[in-house]
Amino acid sequence: MNVYHFTGGPCAELVVIGAAAGQGAYELTAMVAVRSRDMAVIPPCGRCRQVLIDYFPGIDVLVQPKGRRLTRLPVAELLPAAFSRSAPQP
Repeated sequence: MNVYHFTGGPCAELVVIGAAAGQGAYELTAMVAVRSRDMAVIPPCGRCRQVLIDYFPGIDVLVQPKGRRLTRLPVAELLPAAFSRSAPQP
């Protein structure tokens, strides 16, 4: 079976994390991603949500659900039951 799944290259969120670390900034408080073609606020993908939780568990993410206002949410609300190395094993 051949199943295609987009895992993509580096998302904007991962580039920001790397650039911040390269500049010595290891504490990020909020993040927002904006699509260049229409300036729409877009939510982080699942991989980026997990990385944000791993490195910045207290970070807020700005999201804008379709037809709604811009909202600032804790990243944990965007990825409930996130993977954790300290979680009990089944």
